[in-house]
Amino acid sequence: MHAEASHDPVAGQLRQRIPLSYYTTWKVGGAAEWLAEPGSHDELAALVRWAQRQQLELRSIGAGSNLLVADRGLGGLTLCLRRLQGCSMEAGAGLIEAQAGEPIPTLARK
Repeated sequence: MHAEASHDPVAGQLRQRIPLSYYTTWKVGGAAEWLAEPGSHDELAALVRWAQRQQLELRSIGAGSNLLVADRGLGGLTLCLRRLQGCSMEAGAGLIEAQAGEPIPTLARK
């Protein structure tokens, strides 16, 4: 099924047939049928709802390290979560809560 993005509020965030080689450290891989990079939890939730309505397979990627994508690409909606950054720490309890896009080296320095 091919999704129609033009009549949906998330349409400005959705891009079609984007080479995922741009998103991997190895610079290889085919295109995503649909790709979005949400910058907030609200945008992420709206994109997930859109994919569900379209009955699309949904997957997420981070900054692309340790990621290989087949040359044939990926169907459905791929969410690149690298813009979702930030963390909170409770030193006394030993708890760390990090968003999906928080870089591991940045988190380790904190």
